[in-house]
Amino acid sequence: MSRVIVTYASGPAVAWLEVAWPTFCKYAGRHGYDLVLADGIDRKPGCEWLSSRHPSWRKVPAIAEMCRRYDEVLWLDADVVIRRMDVDIATEAVGDRRHFLVVHNTPDGAVPNAGVWFMRGIDGDKIDALRDMTGFARSGCWWEQAALIKSLGGDPDATPVAVPKSGRWSELPYHWNPHRDDPRGVPPDCRFFHATMYADRVAAMREALS
Repeated sequence: MSRVIVTYASGPAVAWLEVAWPTFCKYAGRHGYDLVLADGIDRKPGCEWLSSRHPSWRKVPAIAEMCRRYDEVLWLDADVVIRRMDVDIATEAVGDRRHFLVVHNTPDGAVPNAGVWFMRGIDGDKIDALRDMTGFARSGCWWEQAALIKSLGGDPDATPVAVPKSGRWSELPYHWNPHRDDPRGVPPDCRFFHATMYADRVAAMREALS
């Protein structure tokens, strides 16, 4: 089975990825993933629309391309570091679902977070279709994540957000992507650490690896 880890960074995220990248390399090597940096995705034919979008949207064509080439795709945001290398995330992405994500419990509701996003057997065209799911009140702050929530059957503008369980997606255990503001906090033994919402992400990422 072919598998890949893919990520992207621009602007401030380049500094985050400098911390994260060695952990991605080690994890990919240990568990048999290829590792792809989607550099220049916005310059590829058909991606001109990205010029008017937040950089977070670049994951959409990057993931779509990988889904056309690989059976399993793991997207990791540039501010994620891998703390524990012993378990392959694929072993906890069980069942016949296509998308696997951690759900964060926040004041907005139960929100599937696309910073750690494992996919299996996905049609790349269906990922590309996320680009047209805009116009939500939260599109301006959740970007492609609002589109993903809509595609999974949820309403990204609802409060609280809730995405119904379905044959399309399944929830990953929390230790793959804990959130600072979730009531569960950040477990000291979490497998992946996601520095979202930290004022100094580089410092938080380095501390998580210390």
